[in-house]
Amino acid sequence: MRFEKWHALGNAYLLVERDDAGILTSERVRRLCDVDTGIGSDGVLEVVSRVGGRAAVRIWNPDGST
Repeated sequence: MRFEKWHALGNAYLLVERDDAGILTSERVRRLCDVDTGIGSDGVLEVVSRVGGRAAVRIWNPDGST
């Protein structure tokens, strides 16, 4: 899975595209966000679709909820 880690104003989010990352689950998001065993982040921004210059994004919290 390719990802980018974006930092701003004290937060860090992982940015992934659904086509590249596959289906995200609550457990997978919790593992990715874990600072000790994963990449570590305050959440995941999942780009689920693009139309022209716009993107639809699903926001995952580090506990696996959306």
